[in-house]
Amino acid sequence: MLSLSVNTYFHLLFVIVIFCCLIMEIILVKEKMSYDEINKLSKIDGLYGFAAIVVVVTGLLNWMKFGKGVEYYNSNTFFIVKFSLFVLVGLLSLYPTILFLKTKRRLNKDQSAEMEFSAAPRVKKVIAIELAIMTIIPLLAELMANGIDI
Repeated sequence: MLSLSVNTYFHLLFVIVIFCCLIMEIILVKEKMSYDEINKLSKIDGLYGFAAIVVVVTGLLNWMKFGKGVEYYNSNTFFIVKFSLFVLVGLLSLYPTILFLKTKRRLNKDQSAEMEFSAAPRVKKVIAIELAIMTIIPLLAELMANGIDI
């Protein structure tokens, strides 16, 4: 029981970290960025990636070891939708990550320069979509945990 509680705690804690990273990214992305700003974004995005890995690992542990059993989760529509949405968020997150890394590499040559980040509006839109999807996932988790299914 303690293992389940600790695992669930870390699962929820790192879901919150994901939210915080996405909010910080959407605030910090702008159309002109310095090396320091893009470097900060890259670090936040790295934390976001780490948090996503922790959420996946702790989620898999709940699914296969500590939770209600694989059969319970696999037969619950809300779990399948929740898991699919999390995968979608992960795929969407590749776009900003790749752009942050490419921009950082280009700025690395001249750390004092500011660079036009013309993709800023698109990146902000993708991050906003990620945030919107992430707000649905806890509701689906709660429905699933309470045995509700459609």
